[in-house]
Amino acid sequence: MVDEAFRAGEPTPDAALGLTHLRCYGRPYWSSTPPSRLLRSAIRKLLCEKQFHPGKDADQVFAVLSQRLLIPLSNNQDAHKIAATGVRSHMRTLIGVIDRTILVTDAPSEPMLAIAAAEVMTRPGNHSEYQQTMASLVQALILNDVVDRGSLGELLARTYIIIARDAALNGQSFVDTSSPLNPGKVRPVPLKSFLTSLLPGIAFGKVTFKTVGTGKKKQQQKDTTINPVHGVAMLDEVQDYVLNFTHFVQVSQNISFVDKEFLYRTWCRGAAIQCCFQQPIFDILLVAYHKDHLDEPFDEKYCYLIAIQVKNKTETVARKLVGALTIPRSKSADPQVNNTKLPHLVVMMELGVTTDFNEMRGAETRVLINRERAVYSHESQRFPVTSKATYYAEDLSDEPERFSISIRGHDETVYPSVAKLAPALFSEKMWGRTLGAGSVAFHEDEKRLLEQIDVLRNFVVS
Repeated sequence: MVDEAFRAGEPTPDAALGLTHLRCYGRPYWSSTPPSRLLRSAIRKLLCEKQFHPGKDADQVFAVLSQRLLIPLSNNQDAHKIAATGVRSHMRTLIGVIDRTILVTDAPSEPMLAIAAAEVMTRPGNHSEYQQTMASLVQALILNDVVDRGSLGELLARTYIIIARDAALNGQSFVDTSSPLNPGKVRPVPLKSFLTSLLPGIAFGKVTFKTVGTGKKKQQQKDTTINPVHGVAMLDEVQDYVLNFTHFVQVSQNISFVDKEFLYRTWCRGAAIQCCFQQPIFDILLVAYHKDHLDEPFDEKYCYLIAIQVKNKTETVARKLVGALTIPRSKSADPQVNNTKLPHLVVMMELGVTTDFNEMRGAETRVLINRERAVYSHESQRFPVTSKATYYAEDLSDEPERFSISIRGHDETVYPSVAKLAPALFSEKMWGRTLGAGSVAFHEDEKRLLEQIDVLRNFVVS
């Protein structure tokens, strides 16, 4: 794979949105394709034909979603077959062969293919194709065990994030082709719109009401998903920032610091970061940029980061662990930025938890927003002792305040915008498989039984 994106110089953040820049990543084919035919050619190459058939062609659906979502495959015949078809017809990359029978394949970061995938999914005014694509993800790939079951939690979190990013387009095309001087550019979305697409309730700043029942039984009930605390202030803080990610990229090393080069390359590639398995504190990292400085040379001080940790268990997370979420410190030649933390917010997605928070009197809520300084906690393996010196200031007063969003649940009452574009994602059968069981009580019994089986657990020295 050839990366020639910076041979002609360093583009501004705005120039990096253009297809003429993004075609320089990946295969040389993109750079040799005339700009006027670039997007059309990428779509044709990805689909292996002109039209997208999400309700009929599972191979097309896998090709489209794997370019954006990092879909981990199972080790079975159906998965091997769809991977082989992807290599043969849908631009998937062959990495190796095991025992002459098993193909090792991948869909590495290739922005033109990710943009092609996004373009066919988000055609303005056609939600049906989007819904069919997500329905095929559930029916043809997840429930048929083509997707690795052990990775479903993080895959579904990435899917929710991609859907919120697409919903933030508000009916506009993914690629802006309005300029006659430009063959097209990725349309960035406001960070504020992304957050309100992911969680519409935070835009209201108050507990809203919904009407239930009819006739004499008609009454109003408090919406059980909205927490007003700090919501408006958080949206005010992020209103000048935009996101441009088109797909997820898996990194293979821990992110202990962030520097200008890492942030710049992430922005220019249109990447959302999926962290490696051993990454402390967070699983996903998003990079936003200040909209008033897009036409200037890239400067890390105009970045805003979103760090997300994903939990796929039915047990609730201790508040101390949410309070410990943070981002890495910066390494920079700018003394005002070096060893400090960029503006950021953190998110805890507890997908398997269905209980409400108790912090708000008079209102049940499954979304809690706070503003506080990150404080190290040793109560989880996700926060090893070695992370204390790396991620946290020695003096608490030097730790910047940041907003934290805690989200419990995975259903349409918490994520109504996701439900609109992808109702199939709320299949009880799929979530029963994802969580391993359908009830919290079952998991509590399972936990007690495992503790009884582990007969030496009280005597191990750690």
